[in-house]
Amino acid sequence: MTPATELRLFRGVMIIMAAAICGLVGLVSGFGGLESMAALFRSAQTIMLDAGLRNHVRAISVVFAGFGAFTVWSTWALEERKGAFRIFVVFGVSAGFARATGWMTEGYPGVMATVFMAMELAILPALCIWHARLLRLGADRPRESHLNVD
Repeated sequence: MTPATELRLFRGVMIIMAAAICGLVGLVSGFGGLESMAALFRSAQTIMLDAGLRNHVRAISVVFAGFGAFTVWSTWALEERKGAFRIFVVFGVSAGFARATGWMTEGYPGVMATVFMAMELAILPALCIWHARLLRLGADRPRESHLNVD
């Protein structure tokens, strides 16, 4: 596979992940509120929270959706935006450790939370390694012309 083809594949994977996970989950939870989030996590419990805390959860969910756009943006111009991509990965892996801590202290969080934790702790580091490989290959640099015009 050529570096350019691999770069297109990487961007495609990132767009799908950003749209499906960050965008969809963030927007549904942000605009639909805790009831939508509870449905996503298949919780049958009624969630009773103070209005201020509910408002805060909505805002955090929409910020999560923004991470999707931020991540896709960072995959165009790999070299120049590598710091932005790595910041995203660090935050994602940190969220995975927070979920793992919650699991250890509060018990099993359910299937969806476990899937998200696995993605945060396994898939995001793998994507960061892939990103570094693309940088090493120079996949983002324009190809030089083989014609010498001098």
